[in-house]
Amino acid sequence: MFFRFTATLVILTTISVLGITLEKQNLAVRRAISVQHYKLHNLDEQRSQLFLTTQQLGAIPRLLREWESTEIAYGQSVKNSADAPLPLLEWRLRAAKPPTHPTLKQTKVGDHARSR
Repeated sequence: MFFRFTATLVILTTISVLGITLEKQNLAVRRAISVQHYKLHNLDEQRSQLFLTTQQLGAIPRLLREWESTEIAYGQSVKNSADAPLPLLEWRLRAAKPPTHPTLKQTKVGDHARSR
């Protein structure tokens, strides 16, 4: 009887120790994954900052190239001319379209004030 009791205690203790060992390994793996996610986030932030810096540093040469291309197009030195046009900075004026929703009435600016 004593042998069975001792064997049961040894088996239960072994199972408990193995369970604790597995939980420690599981926590260590989770901790390592968490650290990797943290490092990945930091590297992504650093990459974004470096990309922004390269874009900012590259903007000046792009503007200078466009400025020099206006010199070639107008056949004069833009640097010496006070009336030289500024380079276009990638924007265009687009014609404003009137609203096309069927319930909206197209009225002139002064018509709304006169209808009151």
